[in-house]
Amino acid sequence: MALLCAGSGDVLASDNKPTYCVAKLFGVDENMLLSALNWVCGKVDCSSLLQGQPCFEPDTVSAHASYAFNVYYYQSGRLTGTCDFNKVAMVTTTDPSHGNYTFSCQQSDPTESPGSSLQVSGTGAVLMVVMY
Repeated sequence: MALLCAGSGDVLASDNKPTYCVAKLFGVDENMLLSALNWVCGKVDCSSLLQGQPCFEPDTVSAHASYAFNVYYYQSGRLTGTCDFNKVAMVTTTDPSHGNYTFSCQQSDPTESPGSSLQVSGTGAVLMVVMY
């Protein structure tokens, strides 16, 4: 199992701060955000976002998308363009962690089959990833 730690030596050369890929907070269409979350959960393991799992709270589309976007961003080597998701995400040096919800270390296992079903509170929508 690979352990991705944003604060453990992965830094921007220009300012010595770790970077994170997060959902934009303003001016984002929620359907586009859900679409991006659906896509990225087909590429990375989103099981930690399921109810009862460590990253379920806060149970918001934005928080879940930010977690999944950041996992993808790190698995992709933080390459330019891996944190855009059709203009609903952005790179930041501000750690989005709060409370028990931490971005400093995220676990992922590239050998696991990606894809999850997420219940998004407040919308009544269920996000289902379909693997081809």
